[in-house]
Amino acid sequence: MGGNFFKGAIALGVVAGVMGITNPPQELYSEYAAEKLLAHADKIACEKISLCDSIDSLPVAARNVIKNQILKPAIETSSQRQNLGVFSIYTTEVPGVAKIRTLGAFGHFLTFSET
Repeated sequence: MGGNFFKGAIALGVVAGVMGITNPPQELYSEYAAEKLLAHADKIACEKISLCDSIDSLPVAARNVIKNQILKPAIETSSQRQNLGVFSIYTTEVPGVAKIRTLGAFGHFLTFSET
């Protein structure tokens, strides 16, 4: 029985170590959130003002300017990161628009709350 506990503790330590190493940084979150916001803006443009595929049809260079010069800086200033070592929780609040909470772990992101 003691051997199983020891093996379990080692496995847990390895998983925690991998999670700590792959805990994504703020820069990757900003990239992820900017892509999500671009997709969301395209959806709003289609639903609200009948401009379907408006952002999606822009040239890649124009999309990159919007993402890198406008959205990423806005996300970086309106986001807070709770770094819990093995994972992070990012909260992005756009006053009057949305509050988004995202889990970052294993090098990936999962948005779990949008209000």
